[in-house]
Amino acid sequence: MTNARYVAPALWTAELGQYVFDLRLVLAALGVLMIADFWWGVREAKLDGKHFSDSKAIRRTANKFGDYFTYALIGYFLASAIGVRLGWCVSGQVGVLIGLGIGAFCELDSLVKHIAYIQFHVRFSWKVVFKYILRFIISLVKKKNADVGEALEDSLDDVIKGNNLKKEEP
Repeated sequence: MTNARYVAPALWTAELGQYVFDLRLVLAALGVLMIADFWWGVREAKLDGKHFSDSKAIRRTANKFGDYFTYALIGYFLASAIGVRLGWCVSGQVGVLIGLGIGAFCELDSLVKHIAYIQFHVRFSWKVVFKYILRFIISLVKKKNADVGEALEDSLDDVIKGNNLKKEEP
């Protein structure tokens, strides 16, 4: 019996460790985002008068770190398994960076929602932001060409309200 089953994971661990070391600043930024999200989440809970326990908040934050590390692992293995095999110029480091980027995006989303509620007493929704952006684009198009702007407004109103998803009665 050979020791190959011990050597292969050791090689993967060493290579992954090098990628994590190379991306230590990204990991540090993600850590700062997690701490900020924890801080603002606690402040939001106190503002709402919700009861929370420190252990539950710390456990959730630790679970987030585990989730983001899992995203980094998945990115590494997908980039190594798929990207290299297909001939794409993708290294494991790029996969780790994409995985950590997903984690950073999730933290920023949560952080923006906490800050919007604490500072402005508004429940933040990306759907509302998307609607305002569409309305702004429609108003710009209407200034250039009123007919195109009206057609765009009619079509986007149907999409936003979900009228195009209704089944017609026979």
